[in-house]
Amino acid sequence: NSIPRIEALDKQPELQAELYYVTGNIYFNMGFWHRANEFYYKALEINQSLPDKKKYKLERARLYSKIASSHFTLAEYQPADSIIELSLSKYEKYFHTEYIKEMGEAMSWKAVILYRMGRFDESLEYSLSALEFFKENADENFFLQKTIKNNPKITIKNIITNTLRSMSRYEEAMEYSLRAKEMVDMLVPDINAQKATVYSDHATLLVAMGRFEDALDVNNEIYQLRLKTLGGQHPNTLTNLANKAAIYYHMRDYSRSDSLNLMVLDIYMEKFGPYHHSTLITINNLSNSLAQQRKFDEAIKYMKMNLEAQIKTYGDSHHYVASTLHSIGVVYFVIGEHSKSKDMLYRSVELFQMNFGELSYEVSMAYRHIAEVYCRMREYGSCKTYLDSALKIAEEVLGDEHSFTANIKNTLAQYQSRF
Repeated sequence: NSIPRIEALDKQPELQAELYYVTGNIYFNMGFWHRANEFYYKALEINQSLPDKKKYKLERARLYSKIASSHFTLAEYQPADSIIELSLSKYEKYFHTEYIKEMGEAMSWKAVILYRMGRFDESLEYSLSALEFFKENADENFFLQKTIKNNPKITIKNIITNTLRSMSRYEEAMEYSLRAKEMVDMLVPDINAQKATVYSDHATLLVAMGRFEDALDVNNEIYQLRLKTLGGQHPNTLTNLANKAAIYYHMRDYSRSDSLNLMVLDIYMEKFGPYHHSTLITINNLSNSLAQQRKFDEAIKYMKMNLEAQIKTYGDSHHYVASTLHSIGVVYFVIGEHSKSKDMLYRSVELFQMNFGELSYEVSMAYRHIAEVYCRMREYGSCKTYLDSALKIAEEVLGDEHSFTANIKNTLAQYQSRF
């Protein structure tokens, strides 16, 4: 009902732009990111028509940052990266310490976009430079104020944690995770979204290090806080249950993992429907669990359900679609349907290349699985070609010491006598 009232404010463009921005934030926080961006873009269009003043240019930088965050949350990383650069260029051109929090948020988005694009070295370098920027340009106690929401310094430390974890540098990752956790504990006594994210990512690191019981303890701590403050049906509380399911999955306790995922899925379907981001992630997690249990018919059923919904939600060239095609291809490989497996894997490679370029972990992963299909079919020349390509990319993107690179080398050694 408020939208027509905002549209009627065309004689007050500054107020109208701000109300569109606020409406976008409401939709963003509800998880409806496409809808949020509609309002952010409306606010941007109005902002661009306002007088050429520093104030409005800095507001434009804020809008660019929010638009980039929506694209990022929709996993549209290329547009997110381009738009966050626009935000940063405005902040850098008109920089004043008064806006250091806002610029810090934009820098955080840049770092996490690079991370999600698999550009780990760049993300790490950018994040460390962001911490130096804060040190040089902000008062020592500025980021220790409890009134700062989504504290950029905590966010950057958390991004470094995730980046180092993805590079298998677990001990270094733990150092930054504990720093982020210590800082958020000091500034946030109860619970907010940032504290939950820091704790959740700390739990993910513990899982990667094989410390499953510790990860469950951390997850349960946040779950109890969210249950107390938000209630059991709130999407953020449900996210904790989904994270708990993921921990059980890594522990190979599939019964508990599936039970939690099915419970969360029922609520998501009722609250958001089949095409919401949270619904799709839960279906994906459930299908992966079923595949690990060799319940292949059920796994493929859920994967194809997810594929159809992803295409409807994100479009047929999105990398989520590529990931699901890849997962279906792997299942077909396991059950011996090699022709279907190759078809799905080749389609996934094409989309991974479109989204991430040739030099990406995703392309290397798909090449490795295509190679295994050819090896299973005893077409060893093609098998070696794809293993060599997978290894070359993995060494360049992940490095010689990464576990994935080592696995490809082991596969090459396994089949060496056949080549």
